[in-house]
Amino acid sequence: MKQSFGQLLRKYRHECADPDRGGPLTQKRLADFLAEEGFVISDVTISNWERDQVQISHTDRALLLVLIRILHRHNGIRNRPDADRLLFSGGFRSLDEDEISQINSDWLDTKPTPSTGITFSDPTDWTVQLTRKSDGEVYEVNSAWVESLLKNAPSSESSSSTSPPSWNNLTKREKEIALFLASESVADLTNAAVARQLGISVNTLRRHLRSIYNKLRVNSRAGLVHSVLKWQRDQK
Repeated sequence: MKQSFGQLLRKYRHECADPDRGGPLTQKRLADFLAEEGFVISDVTISNWERDQVQISHTDRALLLVLIRILHRHNGIRNRPDADRLLFSGGFRSLDEDEISQINSDWLDTKPTPSTGITFSDPTDWTVQLTRKSDGEVYEVNSAWVESLLKNAPSSESSSSTSPPSWNNLTKREKEIALFLASESVADLTNAAVARQLGISVNTLRRHLRSIYNKLRVNSRAGLVHSVLKWQRDQK
C-alpha cells in the first residue's frame, strides 16, 4: 500500500540518528534543526505533518528542500529514490539538478525515480486523472489511449538517432574531461572534487557531463568510464 507523506516523513525521521543525544530524531530536535536553517517550525506542526493533518505548501519549496537535507544529513533519507518517494507521496515534483547539488551532488549520477507510484491489479484496464498545474484543469488518461499512442509511435528503426555513439563527436575539452574521469585516481571523487582538480566550477563540469553523456549515450559516470575504456581498447 502506498504510504502518505506524513507516514514517510515519520519513517525517515525515526531512521535518523540524533548526533548529540543518540537514538532517533525527535520532532522537537527536527524543529531545532529547521530553526538553525532559518525556518521557525514547531514540533506540533511537524506532528501535524506526520499525521497528514497539515500539508507543506507547494510554494514552500525551500522548506521542503531543507527538510530533505536535514533528513539526509542524519541518515534518514539515504539516497535520491528515498527523497523522490517522499516528494511524490505529497504530490511534489522531483528534485532538479540545482536542488540535488544542495543536498548531495553525488545524486546527480543517479537516475530519477519514476513518479507515478501506481500499481494496477489489471494493467490493461485503468484510468487516472492528471491535473495541469497552470490552470488546475483535470484530464483523464486511460489504458486504451496509452496503448493507441504506443502503437502509433515511430519505431526506433526509423529514428534518425540510431547512429552509434562516437568518441569523435566529443569536443577536445570533453575528451580531456572524459579521459580524466576514467582514470582510477578520481574514481571515488565527487563531482565537486573533480571540478576542483580540473579548475572549473561544479556547474561547468555538470554542463560538460550532460553533453558527454548525450553524445556517448550513457547516463552516469560509470557508463562514461565504460565507454572510454571500450574506446581505448578499440584503439589498440
